[in-house]
Amino acid sequence: MKVFRIIVSILLAVGSVAAVGLAVMNGMKAPESSKITNSTPLVQNVATVDEGIEKLGEVFAGQIGEDMLTEEAIVEEQAKLDRTVNEFIPAYEAKVAAKEDRYNAAQAEIAQLGELKSLNAKQKKQLKDAEAVVADYKATADTLNIYKTNVEIMEDNIAASKLANENAKIDGENAAALAKSVSNTIYWCYALFAIILVIAVFSACADLFISFAQNWKKALIKLVVGVAIVGIIYVVANYFVGTHGWLEGNTLKDAAGYDLGLGTDPATRQVFGASDYIKADFGLIVCYIVAGAAVLSAVISVVIGFFKK
Repeated sequence: MKVFRIIVSILLAVGSVAAVGLAVMNGMKAPESSKITNSTPLVQNVATVDEGIEKLGEVFAGQIGEDMLTEEAIVEEQAKLDRTVNEFIPAYEAKVAAKEDRYNAAQAEIAQLGELKSLNAKQKKQLKDAEAVVADYKATADTLNIYKTNVEIMEDNIAASKLANENAKIDGENAAALAKSVSNTIYWCYALFAIILVIAVFSACADLFISFAQNWKKALIKLVVGVAIVGIIYVVANYFVGTHGWLEGNTLKDAAGYDLGLGTDPATRQVFGASDYIKADFGLIVCYIVAGAAVLSAVISVVIGFFKK
């Protein structure tokens, strides 16, 4: 029996250390903003723990930063880049090459006419036409340069956006892993509580049965005293529940000023009612009283044992 208890204790300890350790490790990898965050948007948009964890991952996976392109926008930008490189730039390079001879000739004509002291009407028209050719060539060349500059900008933007999306996905996965670890740790606590409760009830029943078999009168007195103590705890806890106002329908508000609840659709949103607060508050107060009594009992036991020596 002792060996069995030792094995169970070791398994429970290892499970607790593993659950907490996994949560700590995932917490170290998770983005800083996921460690201290307002959960109101998640609480209002999800109905279950698993959906909440998935939503949390999606939230961080979507935080790619300002001026960064989404994955869909990257595809569109890449299509623009390909069209610019394969269509627009070759087309304007051809236009620039086709206009280059006329441009050189116009430049020479402008230089020649510029050496004259005065121009007649025909020469003035020739100068105007030559300047128009030069302006047209420069406009075409400027457009070509703009396309080439845009190529560099788009390439840099696409590369930075891809990296931002990859990092955001990693942040989302790490944030979800942290939430999942915390969730599993809580479930593990529930399991420990259930195991402890079963052991406590079994031990109490066995002890009660043995006590009644040995001295039923003394056992009956202990049972009455135990029931009375439970009754007192219930009365005290119920009193504090009443002072918090849950019986009058008071509720807690989230950061946005709405009653705490799950979901955003008014038709399906589950708002926490008075009974939810009463149950939670009652359970906590009972735990406080029992924990305080356990600590006080341990201290008294140690003190009495000291003086007995």
